Amino acid sequence: MKTIFESRNCIVEYDGNDTVYKTLKQTKISHDWLENYNQVRDNNTRYVEVYEVIDNETLAMEYIDELDTLEYVLKEPHYWPRINKHFIIEALETFHQAFTDGLRVSKHHGNEMYFMHTDLKVANLIVDKDMRVMIIDPDSYTWVPKLQWTEKYYINQINMMFCLQRYFYENV
Repeated sequence: MKTIFESRNCIVEYDGNDTVYKTLKQTKISHDWLENYNQVRDNNTRYVEVYEVIDNETLAMEYIDELDTLEYVLKEPHYWPRINKHFIIEALETFHQAFTDGLRVSKHHGNEMYFMHTDLKVANLIVDKDMRVMIIDPDSYTWVPKLQWTEKYYINQINMMFCLQRYFYENV
């Protein structure tokens, strides 16, 4: 296995085939997490597919042949020739869908909690080699009270629009 990312919170390893393993260092995965995540994902290919929860710390998920993070693609001029109207709309739809799909799932549960991506930022969306925008960091979907941890989504709306305005300004 090859380590492709490591932080104080997790380690992500690639098996060389089509599977990535993400091991959490500080949090645990609940027994019903995958069922809830699959409701959010609802077979939408914009979400990374999680194959299984191996234990309460490790996920096995699909490998995505990534170009870069959405934030980097939007900020770096060498990617700009690959950006077009279709890509921009897909990026905006994907970012907002990651938020609203959590609300959709939350609506159908009788508790007072919300199943939300608690680290929703432009850097947690990746662009693959085919310029498809995808939602990563699936373990960040979790049940939270009172929409806690969703401020990153709102802050990153501004970040995304800043990146797009810079792109449009430079390409007019």
